[in-house]
Amino acid sequence: MSMGAVREPRHSAHNDELARRRRRELTNVRHPSRPDLRVEQILVGPSGIHVVSSLPEGADRFLVSRSKVAAELVASALPERYRGRVRPVLCRVDDVEIADLVGDVLVTTVSTLEHIVRSSPAVLSTSEVNEVALRLGACLEPFPVLHRSEEPRWNRRRGIFAGLVAAASSTGIYVLMQEVGSTALPW
Repeated sequence: MSMGAVREPRHSAHNDELARRRRRELTNVRHPSRPDLRVEQILVGPSGIHVVSSLPEGADRFLVSRSKVAAELVASALPERYRGRVRPVLCRVDDVEIADLVGDVLVTTVSTLEHIVRSSPAVLSTSEVNEVALRLGACLEPFPVLHRSEEPRWNRRRGIFAGLVAAASSTGIYVLMQEVGSTALPW
């Protein structure tokens, strides 16, 4: 009796697509009561609500308390039954794979967070994921983020446009005054 070739698991690509459809993501939002505090990313999935902030290399511990405040603000926008499922997360940007708890805040890297989100037990159903994401989308507002590469270009264009408008308007008024003479304009 011959054993056939071992089959490749067919479900891995299907499961990844299914997991992506069951997750919702909000980026660069703020709570109306704290418009100065930017929440970089909120991942809502079966494993819970993860409020993610980035932790640059060499940053101070002040970001841990700021991450907790951001998670508390997100939790305050939700009904009581979902507040216990909100987790503050600080993502390091270096290559050292880490997952550690500092107080109530999970300090990890992006790849480790992805693994944690995928492999954690489900605490929200698909309908709850949708409900939480819709509620957060309605309660939180976009945080205005200026990209440094676009800012000088826009300022330059705005300055040129303002100069052209000023030159055109002063020239137009001068030509109009020459044709009309010294009579008062009706407006």
